[in-house]
Amino acid sequence: MKTIALLPCLLIAPLTTHAQTDGPAKASMVFEEPAVLSASAVFGEAAVGAEYRVREQIPTDGYMAHVTIDSDYGRFECIGVAQAKDRMNEIAAIGKLVAVSRTDLFAKGVKQSIEAPIDAVKNIAADPVGSIKAAPKTVGHFFRKVGRGVQKTAESVGRNIEAHDTAGLAKDGSRTAKSIIGFDKAKLDCAKQLGVDPYSDNKRLQEEIQEVSWVFFSGGLPLRLGAMAVSGGASLALSTTNAIGLPEEMYALTPGELGLRNQEALKALGSDPALIAAFETSPACSITVRRKLILALDSLGNPPGSLEIIRLATELEQSRQTAFLLDSLELLNARNIQLAKLEVIGRLPAAIDNTGVLVIPAPVDFISWTPEIAEFAQRDDLAGRKPVMLAAGQLSPASQTGFAAAGWTIRAD
Repeated sequence: MKTIALLPCLLIAPLTTHAQTDGPAKASMVFEEPAVLSASAVFGEAAVGAEYRVREQIPTDGYMAHVTIDSDYGRFECIGVAQAKDRMNEIAAIGKLVAVSRTDLFAKGVKQSIEAPIDAVKNIAADPVGSIKAAPKTVGHFFRKVGRGVQKTAESVGRNIEAHDTAGLAKDGSRTAKSIIGFDKAKLDCAKQLGVDPYSDNKRLQEEIQEVSWVFFSGGLPLRLGAMAVSGGASLALSTTNAIGLPEEMYALTPGELGLRNQEALKALGSDPALIAAFETSPACSITVRRKLILALDSLGNPPGSLEIIRLATELEQSRQTAFLLDSLELLNARNIQLAKLEVIGRLPAAIDNTGVLVIPAPVDFISWTPEIAEFAQRDDLAGRKPVMLAAGQLSPASQTGFAAAGWTIRAD
């Protein structure tokens, strides 16, 4: 472990400071304006791609970088370097899907889906593509939003799937339901081939996955993104993007099946039904984040306090907040911290290691010594506990000095 050092080359604008004057004890302290970083320094050659460009000036808010990416498929506003890297990967995936939609094979799929539709096309709704695009991503909600003609059956099938009741599913026996499940699997397979999160909140990516998967699925054609034929007999190579490290089960299991695994894990931890229900329906947690939170806790050994982390997840209001919570757990895992227990301090995820030290993971990009950061460093509920910060990003020299003066130790790889 070592203390984080500032890398000046990342800065595109200097840090400015002003003195804090609210009392003699703090009169000598100086605060900084949040740093502005350089895209070329942060991302290197990846700052410019074939279909996108990262805006050179990257402002920070004292914690996270706010990255703007202009692309052939729209502008993407990203909170954090990690999310920006995901968006770059997703932009490449969108490009591949757009290319697929221009192929002869795609046109054939459209033709077959119109001329010889399978049960799903006949029964889902008058506007099947529109209906599926508008549906929520959980299985139960997916079925309930299907057209009126199959709504009751679909609700029953959804409950059976979520309960893992294969006998009940067979009893419902709807070819329509099985076709819908097949389409769900087709979307997962498409996302896997592209190396993207199937539950990403990137709306353009989801629209392209929905459209391409639907046409191939409803046309009865296999979707293979390795190479496809285009007009004139030419070959269109569509190599997959870099994998993002999702567990294989994210692509192999439906949302209902993943939810069942989450419920079983939480029951094993002693969770009450109300907390399980709140976790599984939290609008701030994507299906991916929910599953990865469960897996991260498992990797940490499900220490005491794990359910407090789950409860915190249900109280958060924004997806960026739940992503931060997940990143915090994964940072503890990455640093191989041997935990005695997990703790929530206010809304802050923290841990006590096996030597009794308070460890606070900080999956941030760049910390500047702002009034908000100073207030955090000097929190009453942390006073005297000599906390250790696991910093994933960088700290300015002033923030390093400020944290040290407040009794903190900063650690990084």
